[in-house]
Formats: sequence, structure tokens, C-alpha cells
Amino acid sequence: MSAVINFTDEEIIRQPPGVTGSSCNDLNFPGLSPTSSGSSEVESKPQTLKVYLRVRPFFKDELSDNEDQGCVVIEDNQVVKLHAPKGSATLKSSERGIGVSVHKFSFSQIFGHETSQNGLFEGTVEGQVSDYLDGKNALIFSYGVTNAGKTYTIQGTAKEPGILPRVLDTTFQYIGQHQYGGMDLKPYLGNDAQCLGPEQVKQEKNARASIFASFREATVFHICAMHTNG
Repeated sequence: MSAVINFTDEEIIRQPPGVTGSSCNDLNFPGLSPTSSGSSEVESKPQTLKVYLRVRPFFKDELSDNEDQGCVVIEDNQVVKLHAPKGSATLKSSERGIGVSVHKFSFSQIFGHETSQNGLFEGTVEGQVSDYLDGKNALIFSYGVTNAGKTYTIQGTAKEPGILPRVLDTTFQYIGQHQYGGMDLKPYLGNDAQCLGPEQVKQEKNARASIFASFREATVFHICAMHTNG
């Protein structure tokens, strides 16, 4: 299984970017090991759960507010160091000898803000898709706080598709000419199929036509709205 985890640079109590709990130690994932000092070691044995970290770039408003304080430092492709933000309670406490201001975390692999959508796909889940097409099970999910970049990573945009559309594209390319063009088969209970009669096929065709029609209407409305607002 693979988990694509996106951490953001925003934090409720001004903690280091990427921290989603009340402290760095709240993060507890297999393959993710916090340490206060020294180097972080990634287990050499095969991992059934792989955790990837993607660090997104700052938004323009974050840069204009001088948010970039060097809180996130990628040491190598598996270790990231988090520094407490300037003026934060964590930093002030560490200066008084209470707690520490620097934490290290290890991941299966770390991707910086310059990583492309295709680069992330090839480096994380492409192998999982191949295993899935060979009959193996796999679970892929994205974890992170609001504005961490989860939707962009999973769905992407029309120009920069994310993991989901790339997985679907790879799957249908693999299927190729083996796709069944009829509509008299319907998935049933996740791992079975049921044969449909003529009347049921007609209902399925009407339902599909309705979905496509509503999609076209929504697209036209969106274009008209953009033209009006422009």
C-alpha cells in the first residue's frame, strides 16, 4: 500500500510547516519516525506501507506575508527537518530549555515543491498500478490539512492531471481492445457482474444520456459565467 501525504505550511498555532497535530510527536505513521537529534534511519526490511511526503510551494500571498522562514529543510530524499517558526511558542520554550525546536522525520521518499505531477506518479504509485493490473490489492490515499495540496495531487487539473486520472489512463491503456462495448453487463457487489435484459439496458442508456447532458449543461453554464464575469 502507498500513502501520498501532503503537508502544508499553514498551522493553527504557528508550528513548523507540515505538522498536523498539537506537536510534531503527534504524527504516528509506520515508516515515519520523528527524532529530536541525530540521523533518521529508514528500515531496510520491505515495507508493506510506504509513506511519501510532498512539499508544496508557497502561495503568492504566503510569500508576500514573509511566511517562508526556512521551517522545512529537506536533507535528502528520505529525511526532512522541521524547525520551529520564528516567534513561535515552541521556539521560545526551547530557548528556555523546555522541549526542542528541531525535529526530523523519515519517509519512504520525499518530493520537493519542484516535483511535477508525472514525476510524483512515476515515483510513487505507478508500480502499484502495475501490481494492481496483475491482480494484487493496493490502497492509495492522500493525507493533509486544508490547503496542503491533496486535491491537486489526487485530481490535478486539465493541464496537469493528478494521480487518479493517470491511474485511470494507465488502466484503460492496459485494457486496450479488450474493453466490452455492450451495456448488458453491470458490476454487482464489487467483484461480480449481472446480465441485463433489454428493458434494463434501455434504462442504463437513458441514465447515461442524462448524466452526459447534465455535464454538458454545467460546462456551458461555466463558460457563459466566465464570459459574463470577464
